[in-house]
Amino acid sequence: MRRKIIGLTLAIGLTGALLGVLGTTGVWQDAAEWAGLDAAATTTGRTSPPPAQTSVEVVTVPDNPARPPNTPGPQPEPKLDKNGKPICAADPSYFDKKVDGLKDAAEQAWKRARQAAWEAGLTLCVHDGKRSTASQQAEFDAALALHGSAAKARQYVLPPEKSLHVKGLAVDVQPRASAAWLERTKGEFGWCRRYANEPWHFEYSAGYQSGGCPELLPHP
Repeated sequence: MRRKIIGLTLAIGLTGALLGVLGTTGVWQDAAEWAGLDAAATTTGRTSPPPAQTSVEVVTVPDNPARPPNTPGPQPEPKLDKNGKPICAADPSYFDKKVDGLKDAAEQAWKRARQAAWEAGLTLCVHDGKRSTASQQAEFDAALALHGSAAKARQYVLPPEKSLHVKGLAVDVQPRASAAWLERTKGEFGWCRRYANEPWHFEYSAGYQSGGCPELLPHP
């Protein structure tokens, strides 16, 4: 009986020593981690703190943002003189005619340019736009009488069959500061100045928007 007790005591002592060695060398901790246990919980009886929660701020962007407060709205319609003709708001010595006689693409492009100029603080006035064949012929005949030859007259006024005013693809822009602004857009809106001797005359082409304005011609 005494031998059994001594043997049991020795067995318990050896087991304790073995556990101490395993704990010291980290083998027990590795085994615990391999088994999916928390080492701190195994050795101290405490659990690790949960991971910190990350908050995500959700920003809602409106589908239709408000217009910037300092951007002016649509340009008002020009006032009429005593004869019912629209007056250029920037210079009453010029008209500001409607452009509904232009080709559809040219009309829409002009309206975009006009609004952009308005937002830049300028007024683009159409002193002359679409002309009838009879009106263009009358202007050419007057130039012919003044200059004495068709060749000379053509440097200032084209005959109806050559005029883009008749085709609905040209406008005469006033005042000069407004025409100069439009020229600086370099075809961005499809409108380009075409003649060196006519700083007010602009012609429309969709190709100007991608290719820019061609070089100025000396005259029509």
